[in-house]
Amino acid sequence: FGGATTIWGPIARTTATSTNQTLLVSGTGAGPTIDLNGVISDGGSGGSLGLEFASSGTFNLRAANTYTGLTTLQDNAFVNLAFNSTSPAAPATNILASTGTLAFAGTGRLNLTGSASRTSSQTFAATTLGSGAAATITLSAGASGTAELNLGTVTATGGVLRLPTPAANTVVRVSGPDRILPFGMLTSSGSFAAVVGGTIQAATLTDGTFNNATLTNPAGNYNILASCTLTSSAT
Repeated sequence: FGGATTIWGPIARTTATSTNQTLLVSGTGAGPTIDLNGVISDGGSGGSLGLEFASSGTFNLRAANTYTGLTTLQDNAFVNLAFNSTSPAAPATNILASTGTLAFAGTGRLNLTGSASRTSSQTFAATTLGSGAAATITLSAGASGTAELNLGTVTATGGVLRLPTPAANTVVRVSGPDRILPFGMLTSSGSFAAVVGGTIQAATLTDGTFNNATLTNPAGNYNILASCTLTSSAT
């Protein structure tokens, strides 16, 4: 796509085979805006459709899409889940299928724009962060509304994932036990991100404790590695 583009019709695979396929959505030029207003589905008979967003540009998704393949964000791609859309009317939950996987493979950014006076939420079964990725997630709640993003099970082979600082009307959830995310960083403060009670919070180590784990030297420097787990008996 070379300029501002709006697609109203549905998008689906037409193949009669069970082969999984990926649709590459890419802009050219100085960051065009591409609105995908129709429902994107697997289509065909068997197999799945995935979407890969590449290059600079803003990609707005507004419908309740049902495709089940990977949603991949490459370098400079900005994908906006427009829950605030009125034409077409966006769903209150899950613009992307909740059973799908979100994958960051570069410097892409995922944004959730919430609707006014209601909770706007998106759930993924899993999220992956590729080696060398430097991705960003942002949330914006509508007036008197709440924006929620559930990343599911998060795995990383390297890279950095910048997450929004917790606020009263926005929340990011991650599955699994309380822990520090060595690849997670809060955008506003640069602090490590931690999973506390299933939600993203700032990791607090200044008092020498985290999740009932005691550090023998709270004033010292510690390297938190992906293979490390802090438990109640850790010292």
